[in-house]
Amino acid sequence: MQRKKNKWNEATFLQQRHDYVFNRVTNIVDKLIFIDESGFNSQNNPLHDSLTLQAAVLEINARSITNLVGAMSEDGMIYFELLNKDRKQKTGTTATDICNFLV
Repeated sequence: MQRKKNKWNEATFLQQRHDYVFNRVTNIVDKLIFIDESGFNSQNNPLHDSLTLQAAVLEINARSITNLVGAMSEDGMIYFELLNKDRKQKTGTTATDICNFLV
């Protein structure tokens, strides 16, 4: 019994796939914007530094899980911090920041 050749591995089909990706993905006129969100538990501290084996120190004020949102494009990215330099007021990426970045 002879196996049927799979067209996915044929040279012409591979070339068609390559051409599609090259023409469709790399020649996009519209700007691409990547937005991602991640839950971050600020109370979860590492026990030791991986290089020095010393206890890791992390000063935090947050009391619960914080969602970090970031956006990035060719023009830049949104920068955010959990605490201001005065360590009193939390700052972060807001819906207004994202809307202004998208405009």
